[in-house]
Amino acid sequence: MSLPKNRPQFLRSFERTSRARVEIIPLIDVMFLLVAFFMVISISMVMQQGIFVDLAPAQSGKTDYEKNDSLVVSIKADGSLYLNKSKLDLIELKNALSKAAAQTTETLIIINADGAASHQSVIAAMDTIRQSGLHNIVFAVEPTDE
Repeated sequence: MSLPKNRPQFLRSFERTSRARVEIIPLIDVMFLLVAFFMVISISMVMQQGIFVDLAPAQSGKTDYEKNDSLVVSIKADGSLYLNKSKLDLIELKNALSKAAAQTTETLIIINADGAASHQSVIAAMDTIRQSGLHNIVFAVEPTDE
């Protein structure tokens, strides 16, 4: 099939280069950015149940206690109490833990006490946990390398 010679110049050049090219380098860049994005998002989605407190250090501390069926009771330095990330007083804490104990008494309670929290507030929280019917209690600590 021969083309007529009287066609405009821009059409003749288009017909010669009508085959499309797929550039792979930008495609690789986009895929790399997508992989990096999903890696960062998945790392940030690690579940943190309790609030941040400055834990007391201990050489014999374990960090593998957090499970899906555990509840975290956090005690800040000023004595305020949190169940997971919700601020509660002692009565509200006892009611919430009693509801959890009604489902199962095997729920693990992690006490996440600030190192500067008073001994009295930690004992009051622990007493409230036991009064609600839960007895599987562990203390979270900051493990030391010594």
